[in-house]
Amino acid sequence: MFFDNQEEIIICIDKQINELHVKQKIKFEHYHSFFELAYVFSGSFDTTVGGKKYLLPAGSILIFNTKASHYIEAKEEGSILINILVRKSTFANSMLHMIQKNDLFFSFFLHSLYDIKNEPVTFQFSAEKGSMVEEIVYHIVREYYDKSAYSQSMMSYLFCCLLTELTRQYQEKASQPILKDQKDSLDISRIIAYISENCNSITLVQVAEHFHYSTTYISKSIHRASGKTFTELLNSFKMEKATYYLKNSDFSIEKISLLLGYSERSTFDKTFKKYHGKTPIQYRKSSK
Repeated sequence: MFFDNQEEIIICIDKQINELHVKQKIKFEHYHSFFELAYVFSGSFDTTVGGKKYLLPAGSILIFNTKASHYIEAKEEGSILINILVRKSTFANSMLHMIQKNDLFFSFFLHSLYDIKNEPVTFQFSAEKGSMVEEIVYHIVREYYDKSAYSQSMMSYLFCCLLTELTRQYQEKASQPILKDQKDSLDISRIIAYISENCNSITLVQVAEHFHYSTTYISKSIHRASGKTFTELLNSFKMEKATYYLKNSDFSIEKISLLLGYSERSTFDKTFKKYHGKTPIQYRKSSK
């Protein structure tokens, strides 16, 4: 109902013109079969995600996967929300390979595309005035409304650029060591993102040293947040990348094993079979 036949990415702009319009507009929690990025251009909005309510000031960016139940409503007159909607098929066919080295979003979109049991996930960022993030969003909007030749292709490339710029922003924050007096406010997502970004070589001791916590505290925090041990979480990130490489590259099994940090091919084969019930060779053959 949103996309025309030729459209892979579209823009929907939600403008709250007056107080009456805000009050009369009916809002309800919902989710989509496509990916959604919401950018607060002006004013402020309330969002409810999974039953929890949050305030979104100007510059806020939310990215929802297809399982995240949500709604967004304006808090004041003049509020403008820019929604960038992307078909799942577009991501699967043309975008996923462009972000294969982007550990933060690669796992996010891979799960949404291929994992039937995947959980609701939402990313939140902020874009400062005059930032590269803001500029890329504007370029995407202009491409959509100008309807120039190859505008849909250009929007796909720009959307991947936007994800990359958001990842840079996220990594800059995640790479800053946590001070001891900030322990109580630690966001476990920063730890998990750090593990994902460095899954080919990271150890529990290195994670603990980076965030200035004991290995015991890190282990318990990871298990409490994800239901997995550090090793299980690490291997899950590696296996996601492994399946992508096997499906979408001509890399040899030995090269994939080394890229993922396995010193022995036999260890990689054993771990992969434990997760997927097939050896890497069998998996590659069955996926073609």
